Amino acid sequence: METQNRRAESRTSSTDPIAAVTLWSLLPAFIGSRLVVWVVLGESPQPGLEEKVTAVVTFAAIVAWWLWVIAGATRRAGFRSSIPSVGAVLKLSSKVALGGIMVNLLWSLLDHALQLPRIGLVTASKLVTGEQTAQSFAFTVLLVALLGPVAEEMLFRGTLFRKWRLCWGPGKAALLTSVLFGLGHAVPITAALHALALAVLYTTTRTLWAPVAAHLMNNLFTVTLAKVLHRVPSALLLEAATDWRLQWASAVPALLGTWWLIRFVRRGWHTLGDPVHGEPASVPDRVAVDSCPGA
Repeated sequence: METQNRRAESRTSSTDPIAAVTLWSLLPAFIGSRLVVWVVLGESPQPGLEEKVTAVVTFAAIVAWWLWVIAGATRRAGFRSSIPSVGAVLKLSSKVALGGIMVNLLWSLLDHALQLPRIGLVTASKLVTGEQTAQSFAFTVLLVALLGPVAEEMLFRGTLFRKWRLCWGPGKAALLTSVLFGLGHAVPITAALHALALAVLYTTTRTLWAPVAAHLMNNLFTVTLAKVLHRVPSALLLEAATDWRLQWASAVPALLGTWWLIRFVRRGWHTLGDPVHGEPASVPDRVAVDSCPGA
C-alpha cells in the first residue's frame, strides 16, 4: 500500500499544475469579500442579514478564485479530461450522498439514546420555531444546498487536499482536510467521515464535480427535510421520535450506510495519490515541484 501511494504521489507531483499555485493568493479574496459586505450593507444592517450576506459573498469569492486560479492553472498546463461518463459519476455520487445521509441518521439516533438535546433528525429547539420566511428560506437554499457545497469542495478537495498531498502525502492530506472540514460543521465526526468519502470519490472519478454533486445532494436532503418537518405538528414529531420501534427501524439503514461509507473509503484509499486531471497534452508543459507546497 505504501509503495503504491509513493508511486502515485510521484506521478502527481510531476503532473499536477496546482504545484505552481500559492495558497496565499486566496487571502485577497477573503479580504475583498469582507470589504464588499461592509460597503454594501453599511454600519447598521438588519438583524442577521450581515452574517447571511457575508457567507454568500465569501463562498462566491472562493468559487471565483478557484475558477480563475486553480482551474486556470490546470487549463494553462494543457491537461485533458480523463473521467468516467456522466452517468457513472452521478451514480457513484448518489451512493456517497446516501451514505452521508445515513451516517447523520446514525449520529442522531446516538444523540437521542444518550439523551443529548436532539430528537430524531432535528434539534429540539427547532421544533418550536415558526415557518421560515421566503427570504430566509431562499438564503438557506443558496448557502446550504447550492453555493456552500460548491465552494467547500473547491476549497477542501479541489485546493487544500490537492496541494497538501504533494507535501505530506495523500493519506495525511485526506485526513487533515477531513478533520478541518469536520470542525467547521455541527457534527464533526460524521462530517469528517463524509469528507473522507468525498476525497476518495474525487480521486476515484478524477473530477471535482463528483464530490460537488454528492455534497449538493446531501445538503439538499437536509434542507428539504427541515422544510417538511416545519409542517409537522410538534406533538406528532415528538411522539414519532420517541417511538422505540421507529428508532430500531431507523438504526438498520443507518448502520448499513455507515458500513458502506467506511468500506468505500477503504477500497478507494489507494487512489488518493493518483492524478485527478489525467495526463498533460504535451510533456514539456508539466509542472515540477521544487519545494514543499505550503503557500
